[in-house]
Parts: sequence; C-alpha cells; structure tokens
Amino acid sequence: MGKGKTFQRAVSIVLAAAMTLGSSLQAVAAPSGSAEGRRGNSNYLSNQGELMDTPLVQLPVGAVRARGWLENQLLLQKDNLTGNMKGYNDYNEATSAWLGSSGESWERGPYYMRGLVALAYVLDDAELKEEAQAWVEAVLKSQRDNGYFGPGANDWWSRMPVLMALRDYYEATEAAGEPDERVISFMENYFRYQEKELPGRPLSN
Repeated sequence: MGKGKTFQRAVSIVLAAAMTLGSSLQAVAAPSGSAEGRRGNSNYLSNQGELMDTPLVQLPVGAVRARGWLENQLLLQKDNLTGNMKGYNDYNEATSAWLGSSGESWERGPYYMRGLVALAYVLDDAELKEEAQAWVEAVLKSQRDNGYFGPGANDWWSRMPVLMALRDYYEATEAAGEPDERVISFMENYFRYQEKELPGRPLSN
C-alpha cells in the first residue's frame, strides 16, 4: 500500500472513530449569562484579564455527558478500577499523605485524584463526587501560609496533577452554578509561591 493510500486509510479511521464518539455524547446545558465585559461565549469563559485571547474555548468537565458505549465504559471504570482504588495502599486516608496520613507523598495520589475528579463530574455521580471532595478538602487544607501545599519535601511535579484536578473541579462546580471560590485563592497563593521560588529551584528533567 502506497503512502498516499496509507494516509487516506488513517484519516478514514480517525474520522470514523470521531463520528462514533460523537454519537455517544450528549451536550448538557450550562448556565447562560455573563458578567459585563467578560470574554467568551454565552455559556463558557475564555481567557480573562491580561491573558491572550484563545480561538477555542474548552468546555468544563460535565458539560458533555456520555451515552451508549462510552457511558458504559465510564461506568465500568467507576465500578472497577477507580471506584475500588480506595481499598488499596496509597489511595486512602490511612496510607496516603495527601489525605493526611504519613504514607505515599509523591505522584500516586495526585494522578488518582485527577482521574477521580474528572470521572465523578463527567458521570455526575454522587458517590464519586463525595470521594473526590475528600481529596479536594485535604489538598485545600494542606496549604501553608507561604502558598506551598501538600505533603513531603519541596517538589514541583507532584503538584501539577493536583492543580489539573482542582481546575476540573472548579470548572465543574462553576458550570453547575456553585463555584468553589476557594480554589481561585488557593491557586493564586501557590502561583505566587512558585514565582518567588522558581528562580532558585527551576524545573528540571
């Protein structure tokens, strides 16, 4: 098969997959209306203030709901791996320093938190939301006066998945009309800490 035909076949497969995925999704209405001068469309925020305009606006977690095959895959995730991780070491209050114990304090908890928050709000599942909220509360509570948060020694990487999870959590709560504004001040404090500390401890590897 020539390169041209190989490319055409690859494009066809991608398009078919996109069409299949599209048929498994259902849009969920978001609150309309906006503050005066806000940038973005009637439902979703774009970059604000001094941030550059973006051509595309990311939908918040939960703005699109899965149906059919994709919904079933997410439910399988809930009923199996994600929904049962709290039974294993490093993912519960007794064994994760992220939840207040003296256990795992690097990236395992943050990666799990990121997936848990997203799945909870994509499925709009009360049980998963309650579990995700425990992680959110523990992280918010862990912030020091200087803006740093979480357990263990100073480390940039493990905080990054946590920030992604908090971003998703905030956007989901905002789309539901009940934004948790604690996340905004938490991030501002941490980013000011980073601004101060990064020159002496730059990112590496």
